Amino acid sequence: DFARIYPLMVLKGSLLEQWYAQGKYHPISLEKSIQLVKEMVKIFEAANVDVIRMGLQSSDLMEDQSLVIAGPWHPAFGHLVYSEIMYDTACDQIDKCKGWESKKLFVKVHPKSESRLRGNKNGNLKKLYQRYPGLDLTIQLDERVPINQINIGLINN
Repeated sequence: DFARIYPLMVLKGSLLEQWYAQGKYHPISLEKSIQLVKEMVKIFEAANVDVIRMGLQSSDLMEDQSLVIAGPWHPAFGHLVYSEIMYDTACDQIDKCKGWESKKLFVKVHPKSESRLRGNKNGNLKKLYQRYPGLDLTIQLDERVPINQINIGLINN
């Protein structure tokens, strides 16, 4: 009915900590974990399985650097994953939008999804402007757009 996705963390006092100290276990990076979970979310969505949690919930334990030894921890892990999915969606739509190089584009997004479109610290917008030099993009908030979706098109002057 639903799925929870938890990246593996190395916690103090665990067998995994011993393996990590001995070089028998190497945790994946935060970026690699985000990319892997992004693909998992796509698989679950295609199978109509709701993903109700990604990453471990922020808590005193997770914030204590003496207890969390290694692993892909971020307090907003799920947001990072959804932001990557939104970035991929934006790239797909821009690639299909012929003539964007010489015109202004709009991207319509539900107000609740704007932060996912922008990405962590506006990282998605920065990546879009790097990938598409000269991109002129205007974000338009529209409650009619389904959450986690975007609509991109040319602005007619």
